[in-house]
Amino acid sequence: MNVKPVVGVIGAIGAGKSTVARRLQELGGELIDGDAVGHQVLKEAPIKKQVINAFGAGMIGDDGEVDRKKLGAVLFRDPASLATLERIMHPRMKEIFAERIAAAQRDPNVKLVVFDAAILLEAGWGDMMDHVLYVDADRASREERVKARGWSPAELARREAAQWPAERKKAQADEVVNNDFWEARCWEVDALFRRWTAPERLVSTSESELISGILKDA
Repeated sequence: MNVKPVVGVIGAIGAGKSTVARRLQELGGELIDGDAVGHQVLKEAPIKKQVINAFGAGMIGDDGEVDRKKLGAVLFRDPASLATLERIMHPRMKEIFAERIAAAQRDPNVKLVVFDAAILLEAGWGDMMDHVLYVDADRASREERVKARGWSPAELARREAAQWPAERKKAQADEVVNNDFWEARCWEVDALFRRWTAPERLVSTSESELISGILKDA
């Protein structure tokens, strides 16, 4: 268990998990955005080289960076290629996550770490979390929200098919919040934050080191 809790926020597509993650950030959490880290990793030279080796030089745009639209089109045509991309990117992403979590643990202004990643469980990053929060919403609410992104119900279904089924994710989550109406559910997120950061939950760094030493010598 981390000195400061690390909370993974997952959820149904369009349910508003990023809204929940931002609320935890507002309350004093350090936010790690899995998508942003993925975009960062794609700009790293060793990763770009592996992408070229796996998918061809055509994946690089005029700006010298990986063209995510072209890459996405390949993944859409050949879903099996997603596993190849994950083998390239996920180890490096996990390194960055670990670095960010460690930095947040050292920051006295941070009360908890918020990890926003849609495929947290699928990617095997759940072992880095102290708590996993699943954000849910009914189908109609989710379709309305993704419509604002320009997605059709068919696109929503396609993206859902690329992730674990909702019930499988819920079964591995520690908490579930229904976000059909954010204004009505914000208080639930606030209550979870207070519980996760309660003084009795936190163990000081010195106490943690002492406990580790005792266990190591036992």
